[in-house]
Amino acid sequence: MGLRSALTSAVVLQVVFNVVLFVPLGVLLHRYFRRGVITSTLIGLIVSVCIETTQYTGFFGLLPCAYRVADVDDV
Repeated sequence: MGLRSALTSAVVLQVVFNVVLFVPLGVLLHRYFRRGVITSTLIGLIVSVCIETTQYTGFFGLLPCAYRVADVDDV
């Protein structure tokens, strides 16, 4: 697999876009709440795990079945 095809593959793009999704949270935590890079990264990880847990459990058991697919690659 060449570099161009690797960068345009669905798997790589999914990981990149999941990281990009949490960049604004990190910027907000760092700039306005004066958190460090490590703390901002850990908070982003916790939020990501909470989102995936919500998807996996069907909104923490409130729904009879999960309506979204949880994926470890999204964390």
